[in-house]
Amino acid sequence: MESGRLETSASLKLEGGRRWLHDIHDSSALLGAILAVVHPMLYAAGCQCLGLIQQDSELREMALNWLSPFNALQVIANRETPFHRDSKTRYTFYDLLATLGNYTCAWLKFPAMHVAIDYSPGTVVAFCGKAIRHGVTGADGERLVYAYFMREGIQNRLGIPVPHWMQASYYASHIGMCTVHHRVCIPNSEQVLTGSLIRGTSC
Repeated sequence: MESGRLETSASLKLEGGRRWLHDIHDSSALLGAILAVVHPMLYAAGCQCLGLIQQDSELREMALNWLSPFNALQVIANRETPFHRDSKTRYTFYDLLATLGNYTCAWLKFPAMHVAIDYSPGTVVAFCGKAIRHGVTGADGERLVYAYFMREGIQNRLGIPVPHWMQASYYASHIGMCTVHHRVCIPNSEQVLTGSLIRGTSC
């Protein structure tokens, strides 16, 4: 895709894929709004990218039904994910993970940080997937993860400026100081963060 023409993924060219994309309209828009809070500059870059894609006559119809500032989405079902870094994005870009299902005992782990996040159904996590090594444990039950991200190649092809690292000082200067209250405990030398809707963000 980086060297050739941009095109819609094969799964979304099918009628079932188009119906599915319509069915997740509201969820995609809501998760996009979360990105606007946790990384406004990346949100703006994603919207700029989407706007340029909508100008392509061959991509316009599909792009108008794509309500996310992210340009890529992967759906992961019932899978334990080994520790890794994401390769097709940028260090400063956030991934956004949203969990669904009926399951228990799942953790999103960041080994270098000695942090494990409660990965219960309904969790939304934003973090720099290329910069931070991460992995997900198995779970008891049925789990679905929507993994939104931005492909570096698409941003480069369209000439979108690369946003800088998101910093907590942005909130102090643009929005005002904010505080997130959460419970922190240390079982087996790993920090466990719970009690916030958006976990793993700067604020």
